[in-house]
Amino acid sequence: MVSAWGVDAADHSLPQRAPGILTGVVSFSVDLSSGATTVILDDGSTVTSIDAQATHPQAWIRRRAAFDGSCPREILGRLAQDSDDSVRAAVATNPQTPLPILEELLTDPSPLVRRGCAQPLLPAGHLATLASDTDPKVRAAACEHLTDAHLLATAASDRKAEVRTAVAANPRTPTSVHAPLSHDKSKAVRRALAANPSADPAALEVLAADKVAEVRESAWLNPAAPTSVRIQALRTARTRRQATHLTGADIRAAVEDDANTVKIRAEGMVLVAKEDGPAILEDAYRSQDPRRRRIGLRAIASHPHDVNPDLLVEIVQASTHEHLSRPQLGGIITAIAHHDGHEHLYETFAFDYPEPVREAAISVFDRVRDVQPESTLHRFAVSDIDACASSAVYELFRRRAGELVEDLYFSTEPRLRARVLEVLNDEGDRAMALEALNERTLCDVITSPGSDRALRAAAITRHEEISPEPVVPGYLHHNDPKVRAAAQEVFYAALS
Repeated sequence: MVSAWGVDAADHSLPQRAPGILTGVVSFSVDLSSGATTVILDDGSTVTSIDAQATHPQAWIRRRAAFDGSCPREILGRLAQDSDDSVRAAVATNPQTPLPILEELLTDPSPLVRRGCAQPLLPAGHLATLASDTDPKVRAAACEHLTDAHLLATAASDRKAEVRTAVAANPRTPTSVHAPLSHDKSKAVRRALAANPSADPAALEVLAADKVAEVRESAWLNPAAPTSVRIQALRTARTRRQATHLTGADIRAAVEDDANTVKIRAEGMVLVAKEDGPAILEDAYRSQDPRRRRIGLRAIASHPHDVNPDLLVEIVQASTHEHLSRPQLGGIITAIAHHDGHEHLYETFAFDYPEPVREAAISVFDRVRDVQPESTLHRFAVSDIDACASSAVYELFRRRAGELVEDLYFSTEPRLRARVLEVLNDEGDRAMALEALNERTLCDVITSPGSDRALRAAAITRHEEISPEPVVPGYLHHNDPKVRAAAQEVFYAALS
């Protein structure tokens, strides 16, 4: 029989399943009034009662019974003696399992079962026993719930990192061991401490400068960290999105604190501008204080789209652009190009300005081409700026600027014709591009040595669509065998 996943359960060529893994199940049905669960197997049979599930030959069904919060005490006791480790472990993790049964499982030979016993409500004495277990996974599970400061301090020097990680993550771990844990050789331990809501502020200051990014960021995002640490969350885009623990007062203080880096102060200024308006950015940029002016400039470069476009133009024109990276300057130019009434300035930046501005403008061509006039696109298409020329030709095709495309195609410069054929020969763009061409150009494309067979066939099909007279018969008798082959492909496709 084929299961719900489309696999034939009777196919003996399939790998053998490990003991205890689900076999033959189709679904579960839960009675919402009683909470009783019925297991439906792929042979159509059902296992309804807890007792029937607890005595079923398949271990995973017995395990399901052991997990069930409504499982009677006597059945849990029987399942605690099951031969399958995973079933006994399920009994151990069931919150309804009575303490006497749990106490029997504390000395189970399987570490999986003993680890399952490490539950938050287990008496402290039993957790202490598990915290000294020979298996590190059991010790780690116990340390997650330990409350005894002495035991936690002892476990903080355990030779296994997974145990120390559990100690570092436990809010009840005494702060006296946070300092050594903040220097632990395992980054998992340091990261767990960095995320601990009860972490010592001094330890968080150490972790905020950790060599591992995940550790640093966890410290920055810890609400228990000092303001000087929490404000570091403004450093990266990812942590800024998660920095819900920062208050408006924190951010404003960060902007005014000279001890913070320019980046942190600039990102803080951007957040303030979102609340109070962009005037703060312009005020900072026009400040007589060189450092504050630099902060304002960086803030504007990070989020230029809400800034007055005239100010952005001023920044590009001024010598201050030397203090901006190419991506930052490119972002400002992109913002200018998307402001109504300023689109035309992009062409000036790309062709007429000194090299830093020109390079930045060229680097963002694909981000602004959709708002550029066709004359600008044509200028790029015929230019020597290879990085932009093909994209410009594509955009002309997309706008169905047929006359400009044909001007390029029939140019006496082979490189311009090649740029048009490059778009036409691209399978993904071909259908869109052919719609921009008239009959004369289609005829030339069909017979051009630069066209491949697929392009010829597509061009013949397009020519047939727009021509008032049938054209395929003529191409079937063309003197160029490549054209005839493409026409035959179109002809037989139409028959099918």
